[in-house]
Amino acid sequence: MKMRLELIGSFCFYFGYLVFKTFCISTEFPERQTIFGKVRGRVSERIIGSPVEEYLGIPFASPPVGAKRFQRPIKPDSWNDVLNTTRLPPACWQGKINAIYIKAHMPEFDINDQSEDCLYLNIFVPKSIEKNKTFPVMFYIHGGSNRAGMGAMLPGDLLAAHGQIIVINFNYRLGLLGFLSSVENNFPGNNGLLDQVLAMKWVNSNIQYFNGDVSSITIVGHSAGAGDTGLHLVSPLTKGLFKNAILMSGSPLAHWAMAMPNQYPGSNINSTILRIALNAADIRQISVQDLIAIESIMSKLLPFSVVPYPAVVDNYYLTEQPRTSFKNGDFHGEAFFLSFTADESFADLGLFKNASFPGFLVRYEPFYPKICNFLDVLTKAYSDVNPSGKRLIEAEADMLFYAGMMELADLLSDSEAKPEVTVLEYDIIMPYLNNPKWQGVNHGQDIFYLFGVPLLGKPDVNFTSSDVEASKAEMTLYSNFVKSGLFTSDGKTRVGSLYNKDSKKYNRMSLQGNIVSIEQLQNFRASKMNFWNNVVPNTNFTCNASSAAPRRVFHMSSFLLTPCELVLFFYVNKYL
Repeated sequence: MKMRLELIGSFCFYFGYLVFKTFCISTEFPERQTIFGKVRGRVSERIIGSPVEEYLGIPFASPPVGAKRFQRPIKPDSWNDVLNTTRLPPACWQGKINAIYIKAHMPEFDINDQSEDCLYLNIFVPKSIEKNKTFPVMFYIHGGSNRAGMGAMLPGDLLAAHGQIIVINFNYRLGLLGFLSSVENNFPGNNGLLDQVLAMKWVNSNIQYFNGDVSSITIVGHSAGAGDTGLHLVSPLTKGLFKNAILMSGSPLAHWAMAMPNQYPGSNINSTILRIALNAADIRQISVQDLIAIESIMSKLLPFSVVPYPAVVDNYYLTEQPRTSFKNGDFHGEAFFLSFTADESFADLGLFKNASFPGFLVRYEPFYPKICNFLDVLTKAYSDVNPSGKRLIEAEADMLFYAGMMELADLLSDSEAKPEVTVLEYDIIMPYLNNPKWQGVNHGQDIFYLFGVPLLGKPDVNFTSSDVEASKAEMTLYSNFVKSGLFTSDGKTRVGSLYNKDSKKYNRMSLQGNIVSIEQLQNFRASKMNFWNNVVPNTNFTCNASSAAPRRVFHMSSFLLTPCELVLFFYVNKYL
């Protein structure tokens, strides 16, 4: 059936391979049933000939506001009228500073479009002329250190159209509102993770109404979202909710994924700091603006962490440390795909302009209490890497991403279940920086290609036809994995090698001109992985009294304190 198109914006034009750069929305508004009520969506067609039904802002939980703040999520109420789901929901509250992260991915985002009432999901369904055709499902968990971001900060329709899969993204509570855990102060915690679980349960109960195959759900996460994805592999609450998993640049075994062992069990924050904050203001009832201000000052008082409020063992969502579960083979899933970028760094944020090796890395010292003379040990371990800037990038990438991901690959592939494990190094640089090649592929560049952004363009990036081809290849590989659990470009024949603990074979994806190449390699960064995953945890370093003394490392933000923050800052420091 030929559809009439309604132009959104001044005009539409082609880019890449028959792609409309701006939305061309049809005047068709399809309706679907859910167990809570009917929803009305819209149809877009940015890849010509591949229309996609979009259902934006479907509630999967009751709004976590008022008395429900800091509480576990519960199912939404039903509705009687047809719910209009044609506009994206607001982001979860995170403050304007953190919302800049969304805008970096979605330039049109209004950083004021935030709310505590934010637990909504978006579903992108390929439109098929086959009445009973079903599609495998990608359930995507966004990154952002579990304190920033939103589900829809990258488009879902292009991947759905290109890959012919259902793509689902969604919001979950962030920062203090989503991840504060303190059993001493009656904050059970892990609520952002439980939001994700409830969204998964919603999908399992309703995706059949959207032509989704409930037996073929793949959970996918990037960065902190990948750490969350890895935790879902071992949570007793998620068993049976998905089939396969993709972890991109994150691991539940990374030092930032779980609360440090010196914290009170079930807590991820110093109880003294929290109690003083509670005396200053009742965070259960104050306005969210004041809550963001308090969270800001608390972040300056807590030790540095990539994820400020990590997960905890709460005997509900998690019953033991994830490393223990993986070592015992107690995880769910049939096939696993782990990917990361080459020499993964944050160089695009300008962190390395005035940073020195190894001094810049002292902020990670508290996470490795067994290593005495931390900086001296790093200097020796990376003495073979030049220039010094590359040493900094490699050491940070090993600590943040690679060590945890390769340990996870070892534990998964060596388990009694022997699941299929694929490891991919992504080595395609997005053309918006003039950094030297040794600075690597910045953290997060690969997800722009996964969601088809080069096909549309981006204001600050001059994508080429090579980037379009790379994006199409990445969308094909990942959507085929969602369909079959295989790393394949044609949907039938496996590309490259499976990973196992003995052979340690992995794949590298790169761009040679306009040709996307995948080569098979072995023993990824062998000496460094051995250092972090074998030497460090299994060596008892001898410390003298001075070197063993704990060092308090604060993460001082570059922005000024508000008057409210100044009061709390001095109040806290008076008692610490």
